[in-house]
Amino acid sequence: AFGRGLSSGRAGDQEYFTIQSKDAWGNDRLEGQSRERFRALVFPVSGDLRKESFVSHGSVDYMRDGAYQVKYKTASSGAHTVVVVQGGLPEVQMINVSLPPKASPRGTFVLLADGAQSAPISWGAPASALETAFRSLPRMDTVAVSRAWAEEAGSYLYRVTFTSRTGA
Repeated sequence: AFGRGLSSGRAGDQEYFTIQSKDAWGNDRLEGQSRERFRALVFPVSGDLRKESFVSHGSVDYMRDGAYQVKYKTASSGAHTVVVVQGGLPEVQMINVSLPPKASPRGTFVLLADGAQSAPISWGAPASALETAFRSLPRMDTVAVSRAWAEEAGSYLYRVTFTSRTGA
């Protein structure tokens, strides 16, 4: 990795640096090769790391030829640690939307992430409605959603694959 954002920065300013991913032989990855998944976290060297407010979440964007740009802002001055996590497989989560026995299918539900809330989603909504709702939330880049009906449980099961977020 290289760039100014690895060694210095100012509170509130956009900082950045570049990651150059390599293949199994140590060569720079080429445009046609598979892409990596990265997540960036920045936190002060001192402080209570159990508090979410201390952690800044950076964005990691693919540039070209295996290079990724990491961008972040810190809220406080002082020494910070920058952590970049590389993930392998995308994260998959299941959402079960069920009805009480003998209830009629109606109502809505919402998605919550990082203190933000999606618009209400209708019970039994298609998978595309959940994809749209996820994209409206902060730091939710790309998700793929599928839906299945579970007859015994009287519920819809949504399978959510986070295809661009690592370590969520």
